Amino acid sequence: MPMWGRSLPDDGCRRDLITGSLSYRSRDWGGAGNTSIRARHPPSVGFWIYHLRACDTDNLGAASSATPKTPTRCDPLEMKKLLITLLCCCVVTAPMAQPQSGQRLDESGVVRTAHVYHVMARDRSAADSFLREILAAPPAGRLEALKVVARKATIDEASKKSGGDLGTLTEGEIDRTFETAVFGATPGKVVGPFRSKFGWHVVYVSEFGQRSVGDICRTSLEQAAKSASDGDRAGIALASKPIDPTRFPEQVQRILGGGWRGPLMDTARNLVYLRNDPAPQLAPSNLRFVTKHTEFASGYLEASAMPMACARSAQEKWAVDCGAKLIGYVSLYEFEGRAGAGKRVTQISIEPSRIDLRPIAPGSIAVQYYELACTPARTRSPV
Repeated sequence: MPMWGRSLPDDGCRRDLITGSLSYRSRDWGGAGNTSIRARHPPSVGFWIYHLRACDTDNLGAASSATPKTPTRCDPLEMKKLLITLLCCCVVTAPMAQPQSGQRLDESGVVRTAHVYHVMARDRSAADSFLREILAAPPAGRLEALKVVARKATIDEASKKSGGDLGTLTEGEIDRTFETAVFGATPGKVVGPFRSKFGWHVVYVSEFGQRSVGDICRTSLEQAAKSASDGDRAGIALASKPIDPTRFPEQVQRILGGGWRGPLMDTARNLVYLRNDPAPQLAPSNLRFVTKHTEFASGYLEASAMPMACARSAQEKWAVDCGAKLIGYVSLYEFEGRAGAGKRVTQISIEPSRIDLRPIAPGSIAVQYYELACTPARTRSPV
């Protein structure tokens, strides 16, 4: 098994906070098989928050004296409560990859699909009128009746010419109210009217199906490759190829460019680099900033929603107060491509003035963040 330089510390509870991995699905480099342990890829903020609670929410920076418990399943209600408590200052600019159950999907899973037709109205009165006209047709002719109404009266211009045909929709990628109505429907039956953020709808589902998350992620990456900018092309191309363990660190480093320290390997056997960064605007003057770049290279890739895509690399930014020896979480970006290329499938950031600084735990990767941010380059320990 190739090693990406030095491994990051394995320090129990603190390990979960910094690297986001307690249990993981391991894979021998170059092999096709996986063990039976479920993968948890860093850095998943929902997973990070959950493990933070399981360890010690009152002792974020220091190692807990209690034995950390390994949760086998995330409780979405508890996660939500803790997320509100700890990250009330966050600016969330894109949804996390959360299916309806609150668990994050990965490429081994499947999602439901539905072929949907609809008529959209501006108000309930118009929607009721559409429904009456459709239901006046015999059951076998109601889809055709809906198409007629859509062509002449729907306010959804995108589907008007096709008679309200929205095509095949994937669960987790559409408006939540619309999704609930669609996937709660009976095929061949008219549903509605109901209201979404777009207007009032009368819906007909012709059939349900399913699609693998892996297939959705591959299709999304193929589309990204066709429209990639010059800056993203190399990272998207690398994401489209199987990982060559003998060349992968060099390939990633070439795309990332200079200034990165590594490669390292986290406890989930993913490739990690560290870098000093300039301070964001409005950041307190006593803070220095470090970015951890992760290449998800072991186990199943996890997916975002709306639109669905798999995260193959990520960048976490941390703030360090060198004088007080404190550290705080700043932001997380997950990318569809390798080396931070392609669209951001997850974006979470904390306002610079609201960063929550906590003591650095001895023996954790936070020590390496501190060393990188606060120690002159000539005195740093080699990687």
